[in-house]
Amino acid sequence: MENEKDKEVLASTNNEAVNSEENTIKASELKDNTRAKERRDLSAIIPQESIKGEEASNTLLSKETILKSDGAVVIGNIVEDGVRVVEGVDFPKKIDIESRKKEQQAAIKAKKAPNKKKKALTEEGKKAQNITTVIVLIVIAFLGAFGYLFVNRKTETDFIPKAVSVELGQSLPVHAKDYVTPGVGRVDDLLYSINTSEVRVDEVGDYEYTVTHAGVTKRGTVSIIDTTPPEVKTKELHIIEGSEYTPESFITSCIDLSGCEFVFKDENLANFKEPGLYNKDNNNLIIIVKDPYGNQNEVGVTLYIESSTDIKKYIKELPYDEFLGYELKSSYEVHYSSFTNNSILSYAKRVDVYTYQDEARFNEEVKKHEGEKEVTSNRQSKTITITETVTSITNNGGNTPQEVNRFLISQGYTMQ
Repeated sequence: MENEKDKEVLASTNNEAVNSEENTIKASELKDNTRAKERRDLSAIIPQESIKGEEASNTLLSKETILKSDGAVVIGNIVEDGVRVVEGVDFPKKIDIESRKKEQQAAIKAKKAPNKKKKALTEEGKKAQNITTVIVLIVIAFLGAFGYLFVNRKTETDFIPKAVSVELGQSLPVHAKDYVTPGVGRVDDLLYSINTSEVRVDEVGDYEYTVTHAGVTKRGTVSIIDTTPPEVKTKELHIIEGSEYTPESFITSCIDLSGCEFVFKDENLANFKEPGLYNKDNNNLIIIVKDPYGNQNEVGVTLYIESSTDIKKYIKELPYDEFLGYELKSSYEVHYSSFTNNSILSYAKRVDVYTYQDEARFNEEVKKHEGEKEVTSNRQSKTITITETVTSITNNGGNTPQEVNRFLISQGYTMQ
């Protein structure tokens, strides 16, 4: 009973509230309110949508949707004469406007704030995009390279003549591969024609040559170079004090296709005047042998400067001997050293001059000595001169001035 009474009291209260709203809301008030041109906000009691049948299409008077309650229902519709109340509808829940505004602001902030999950997905997307980009670039590069190679592919006529270097005096290469870098394939001597007729191998310089292949002729360069230092042989030089000497005085032979030049490493060494022994070890007596292209060798030499008082000359003359077929004039120039307290033989130069009367005999002797460096001949006077340098004169090896003098006089020589 009490429950039923409570329901009746609640229904009566609701009806009174509805009836009270019906009596106070007029359509004319909504249209003719000229005092402030305001419209009463009925969103709290007139929701935008209805959950009951055809009332769902009814339109709210207010656009302030933030004031609408959750689960709002239609309790009345505006008609020409006022508001028609829908019966049997419960009032919506009470709205906390401040809370609703805060929720809306929070929603707006949340919408503007970066979405971590979305960001994470974006990073993964970027990685995938980067991988895709790399793959695309690789494909593009491959296609570009392929296209470039295709457009610039080598052909038979794309051969290139080489720059060839040959040492002075050496022979030129004989194979085409030494002159050509092929466009395609390999270099065949039968297919490449090389013309080096303008090249001089005996003279330093740059020369042109031609290569002909597949109907195309191109020019290359052969450089004849000299990088080989001179080959030189020297001798010990014996001079009498007061005599002059030069670097060439020590040279017996020098081989270099470009020519040889000789200078002392120390020019002051050209001024030795005093009798004595001079060499590389004691006096840095060194000669630089070089060619015009800067190739060079250094050689140490030995110099004997003899005192004029230590030179003795001996001569012996034999008349014409019919059996021997010649007359003989023989001489010795004996050089003694003065480098020690006791002077001894340094060396001696022996010169024998043979004079023939019979030309046939003379020619026969010339032929015997043909090629010997120390032998010279004179056909006009029919003389043959033999020059010999010796370091021992006596039979027993005695080298003092007294021993040498005694021996030469015993052999028929006289001192001059």
